[in-house]
Amino acid sequence: MSSERKVVKIVSIVMFVVGIIYAVVTALTTAAAASMGADVSAATFVVIALAAAITVLSIGMAISGIKGANTPSKIGGFIVWAGICTAIAAIYLVLYIYEVACGGASDMGSVLTHLAVVLVPAIGLVFGMRVRKAAEK
Repeated sequence: MSSERKVVKIVSIVMFVVGIIYAVVTALTTAAAASMGADVSAATFVVIALAAAITVLSIGMAISGIKGANTPSKIGGFIVWAGICTAIAAIYLVLYIYEVACGGASDMGSVLTHLAVVLVPAIGLVFGMRVRKAAEK
């Protein structure tokens, strides 16, 4: 197995863990929002929707990445999932920064976590394209 395929497999495993974590975060955020009733802002609902999307995309990306790492001819699905996941995670990061700029609480660990959620699928996208290029030779 090439080093590119190993990176794709590692990124896939990380994204599976990220997907599980985001599933828990989405559930907790939804429960907290439900307990607040009408006092929840529209931005909170957008954050919940994006977290749910990241959950589904992360797990889909993980599954397709593991298949693609084992069989390079199937890497195309991983590349699509990684591209979509990177875009959604970038939007989520921008909304998070906006929320903090508007007076929301934050710490450096949260910012780095959100940044990592963007960088991991982006790295997977780059290495997935390398695996596809190597498979075409």
